[in-house]
Amino acid sequence: MTSPQNRAPFSIPPLLFFGSGFGAFVLTALSIYYVEHVLGSTAETRANVLAAFFLAHATGALSASIWSARAERPLRLYALAITALALYGASFPLLLPMFRELYLGLAPSIHESSQAARGAARFGFGLLALGLPAFLTGVSTPTLLHGAKRGGLVARLALGASLGAWTSAYVLVPALGLLGSMWLVVLIHLVLAFLAYRHAAPVRLEGEARRAFDEPEIEAPPIAWNKLVPVFGLVGLVLTIVFFRSMLAFVLQRPTTVALVSGASLGALLLARRGISLRPSFHFFLFLAFVNGYLVCGLGFVWTHLFAVFGERPIPMWGAALAALFLAVACGALLFSSGRPRYWIGFALALGGISVLLGMDAWDRIPAFLAASSDRDVIELGRHIIALGILLLPAVSLGLHLVLTLHAATQGSWDVGRLGKAHAALALGAALGAWTFPSLFIPELGSVRTLELFGALLLFAGAIGIYVLANIPRRRLLAAVALSGVFWAPLFPASWEIQTQNVAALMAVPHPASEPSKELFRAEDVNGGLIRVIEARGVKTIFANDRVVGDDAGARRGKHRAAHTATLLTAGRERALLIGVGSGVMLNALAAHGFEEIVCTETSAARIAAAGGAFAEANRDVLNRPELVLLKETARNVLMESADRYDVIAVEAGSAGSFFHRRELYALAASRLRRQGVLLSPLSAKAPSARQLLLVVRTARSVFPHVSLWMADGQAFIVSSNEPLRVDLEALRSDRARAEMGPYLDELASGSPLELLDGLVVTDDDMDRFDDALSALSHLGRAELASDDRPIAHEPDEPGPYVQSRRVFRPFRSSRPIPFRGEPSRFEKALAQAAFTRGWDDPRAVPSLSRLWSDEPTISDAASFWLLDELSSSVRELHAELDTLGDLLGRADGDTQCQPIPRLVSHADHVPLSVIGSSGASLDGTQPRGALDSIFDPALGKGWTARPEGRAVFLDVALEKPLMLHTVYVVARAIDGAAIRVRLLGRDRSGAWHPLASGGDVLCMGVRRVRVSEDVPALTTLRVEIQGETIAARVALHELWVEAS
Repeated sequence: MTSPQNRAPFSIPPLLFFGSGFGAFVLTALSIYYVEHVLGSTAETRANVLAAFFLAHATGALSASIWSARAERPLRLYALAITALALYGASFPLLLPMFRELYLGLAPSIHESSQAARGAARFGFGLLALGLPAFLTGVSTPTLLHGAKRGGLVARLALGASLGAWTSAYVLVPALGLLGSMWLVVLIHLVLAFLAYRHAAPVRLEGEARRAFDEPEIEAPPIAWNKLVPVFGLVGLVLTIVFFRSMLAFVLQRPTTVALVSGASLGALLLARRGISLRPSFHFFLFLAFVNGYLVCGLGFVWTHLFAVFGERPIPMWGAALAALFLAVACGALLFSSGRPRYWIGFALALGGISVLLGMDAWDRIPAFLAASSDRDVIELGRHIIALGILLLPAVSLGLHLVLTLHAATQGSWDVGRLGKAHAALALGAALGAWTFPSLFIPELGSVRTLELFGALLLFAGAIGIYVLANIPRRRLLAAVALSGVFWAPLFPASWEIQTQNVAALMAVPHPASEPSKELFRAEDVNGGLIRVIEARGVKTIFANDRVVGDDAGARRGKHRAAHTATLLTAGRERALLIGVGSGVMLNALAAHGFEEIVCTETSAARIAAAGGAFAEANRDVLNRPELVLLKETARNVLMESADRYDVIAVEAGSAGSFFHRRELYALAASRLRRQGVLLSPLSAKAPSARQLLLVVRTARSVFPHVSLWMADGQAFIVSSNEPLRVDLEALRSDRARAEMGPYLDELASGSPLELLDGLVVTDDDMDRFDDALSALSHLGRAELASDDRPIAHEPDEPGPYVQSRRVFRPFRSSRPIPFRGEPSRFEKALAQAAFTRGWDDPRAVPSLSRLWSDEPTISDAASFWLLDELSSSVRELHAELDTLGDLLGRADGDTQCQPIPRLVSHADHVPLSVIGSSGASLDGTQPRGALDSIFDPALGKGWTARPEGRAVFLDVALEKPLMLHTVYVVARAIDGAAIRVRLLGRDRSGAWHPLASGGDVLCMGVRRVRVSEDVPALTTLRVEIQGETIAARVALHELWVEAS
């Protein structure tokens, strides 16, 4: 029977290890999210914060190695550490505002300081905010693993971290927000602390286990460095040939660093000539732990960076990649065998190098794999499969190497003293990896070349490990085979064919086999990702990862209109702020208005280079304008740290996009606007759902009292202000007189910015009505807003009605344009009304344009152009048939009302109907005859549910004989909550169809009652046509009945 003195501390539930990994990762991730709300979310910031975190983590692990020697019950030290961690986590949201104020008071100026100085300040803030939790996690991990002796316990820890990575990105933060997730993980830590404290037992290791690390467990030959000099030279020659251009650029840009490294290498060679030999000792295995931490953190950074190139949402993709990484590390830990672990350390490294190189070919296959399905859930599952598949073998190898190294470093005892030092070395390596990969390797070599280089180095290190540690037959042959793998590195390239990345790229750039295309620019950095400029069909297109940022053709006009819309609503021309450089065309459009200073924020050096190089002609070399101030900072940092005030703040759709739609960012922008200043923020480039649109609008309205919705050339955006929105006539007239505005005014048919009012959807005066109407479609809670607490809440992937075209906005449009600031001339007033009425190729504008044309001759040129644009080539035919058209449409001008669903309906006056035809694919087992089953209440029956097949869903019913109808009742709804139009047509005895109703209330959830005009002849057939506002809208026709004379 085991005495209490010798009882292992692992009689506690294994869930403790799993929960510890889960809680530690989630709390760390949440803390970093909070810190990024102060420092910004650039890769350099994340690198500084992670470096600070791992440095403090290493200090905690070293402290654990010292304190554990005095602790009779090490597990209680773990309990105290995570209790303190829970208390700090609970108070962290309250402490962060104080940390922020301290940072703002001490941080170097955003305009005058160097990036190095600001990086040092961010590193210091990371230590201040995350130093204590990092220190405590550093204390807790080695004390928990004390005496483990089994890789399964390390595997449980890694499995918990894997689940924490996945749930924090996909479940916790979206569902609970940052604050709710933080309280949950605090509760988990307190429960773990209670379990650990209750189950902590005295641990007294035997003398054999406490013996100093004097001799290695197995005899291994010393490393004769003078014999390995030719090998080092040969490998260095191969790497130099493969990476010659990148290494040359590195040498020219960092001569001091190269000189120091060269000096260190020369010193090592001189020592080697003296015959210095090295046997594997405790410090040797500490170095291996350092290397493991460096590679796991660094390669994890590269992998997640690469996944962001092909993924659409960086936060969930980051979670998926890290979850796959930790899962694979857990698998590697499970492979651990405590027999002779040193034998396999070199093999684990070599296997990692081989798997990294073999996985290079998979990167080109990612886009084609994701494009194989249009289903969102399938694509999301595909991302997880890809992440796990590519990371599996390398991460399993590194996980196995980690456990083998820790076992060898502690002589198999897993003593917390040695384990704490090994864990500290691991954390120090991770700190160096977090800093060097984003700041050194990716900018200089690119992510693919970095993977090739580290695959080769892993093979080289594995070869040395096999030669030194694997005391087995033919070890020299096996080491030589691993070393030969260095030559394989150039054979596994990834080319990233832009045509396969997504549908937008496929449409913008033809495949080289069909039409020639030319790559004008390619660069990669950690913030912008892969930036390419492709010229095809005479059009230059700039791509950022898998998205089209802009071009010098059609997309340019939309960015021009957005910039001119913002300046149309404010008189100020002192200072403007553009968030994101994009292709530079929107920046130049703002500059043409004569601002004294224009500030542009852009974190990606590659995007700046693309805009200033390949797009210099399209943007008129705007980056070299004297009034431009270009800041390599995030919008949050500029608005938070600088006291400058702006007349216009605009967000470049191709750069910042939907990441600006958070309440805190809106509040910062509102505090930095001058009097009558405006904020222009675009919606997602992809078609937003009604829920997304309403969420963005409500978030803006929670800060700004005046918000309007606009659309220009397929891009929807909102304009917000602290004061009522007005068309500023003084600014308008001044802009028309500026020579720089000439090319932009030529893009407008009327030659006046007032024409931009045709893109106005909802004014700030009508936004309440718009909110109520859209709420019926989206089922969004009134209190739900996009905020820092829910950083991805503004991008929900939920089914619903999608804003796919201008037609969707027609039911919600305001009835009058934005008022003027100042007294308009007759021309300006008429032009504004004509432009707004004309709308978006809306035939309803024809009568109004005709009236304005006759009332105001000065706008006849623009009005006539718009009229001909509406009517196309049918003018002569329309003129000849005006009487017929008027008579036909007059019959459809009946009385249409939306009434509540009655409790009882008398069928005494109803006309018998029978189904004779239909269009649409039936759903849920229903049939067209279900629309005539006398069950009119949607709560009691399905009716007939269908989706369109090419044309709109319709139902043809026959009357028992020709009848003069006077009322038609229809109960129809959209299954997905979208707006629908219900049109009625009747056929007479001659076979002619007559329109009876044109659509009615698109949001009607009750009974549509249509009074049929007395001019309509007797009918034999009735058709109900249901038109959804989306291409694949699913609709339900619950009941149809008619009353006749």
